[in-house]
Amino acid sequence: RTGTRTGTRTGTRTGTRTGTRTGMRTKTHIEPAPAPGDQRARRDEVIPWLRQLGFRVDEAKRGAAMCDGMPDASLEDRVRFALSGLARERYRRPAPMAGAAG
Repeated sequence: RTGTRTGTRTGTRTGTRTGTRTGMRTKTHIEPAPAPGDQRARRDEVIPWLRQLGFRVDEAKRGAAMCDGMPDASLEDRVRFALSGLARERYRRPAPMAGAAG
């Protein structure tokens, strides 16, 4: 190559933003809180997935109720949150007995 160097690489696109991923959009509006009927529908979405994983009906309902404070979470996030809460309940370690020899 001959001539002066301009400091830019050949073949790069001009006008692109650095530090952003293509296709990413920021959330510019705030959605209203779901109505009580919507909250029940969102709770009922979680139950069949927990049942499919082997939880009893009462356990699945309890796990779904744990997600009530997550109005903007996806179904996947709510199922994961319910699973973590149910696992904590199921596999809770008993407290050590006072005076027990270790």
